[in-house]
Amino acid sequence: MTNMIMGTLLAVGYLVMFWLFGALVPEKFQSGKFP
Repeated sequence: MTNMIMGTLLAVGYLVMFWLFGALVPEKFQSGKFP
């Protein structure tokens, strides 16, 4: 049970980090350094 809870928390954490990465990075790096 604890493993399932930890796995769910990790999955949600990764989703939030990817969402923040996709939402914030394009605004900060519009100079064209990254493809």
